[in-house]
Amino acid sequence: MEKHAQIADDHEPAPTKAELKKLRKLEKLRAKRAAADELRKKCQRDHLKREQNFAKETEGRVFQDWEWMCSDVRLADVVEEMLQIKQNLQMVFDRKNLYIDRTLEERDEMEDIYSRNLQRIKRLIDCYLGIL
Repeated sequence: MEKHAQIADDHEPAPTKAELKKLRKLEKLRAKRAAADELRKKCQRDHLKREQNFAKETEGRVFQDWEWMCSDVRLADVVEEMLQIKQNLQMVFDRKNLYIDRTLEERDEMEDIYSRNLQRIKRLIDCYLGIL
């Protein structure tokens, strides 16, 4: 009886044209979604890189002449205030740059996890389609 069941499994009917068309349509849809996701991720990564470059350029412009301005000032209280402002600005820039760096690292890690999960889902779908 088991041999008969095995033989029946070996002679599964071939997928119909409608099933094949549906499978191809699903595959195209999956490819479009993957391409759109990849483009979205690239745009986000590019935006973060531009933001990071802008922050570095701004920091450079703000601090390039700071010491020179301080040396030009004669009042010690004003110099002290300017140095305090510089420290505060530096802290703001450092926090922003750290946030951008962390976001880029987390995004790369999330993309890796997302890609692995997509591969798992693809294998499951392929396995399921193989059973049909």
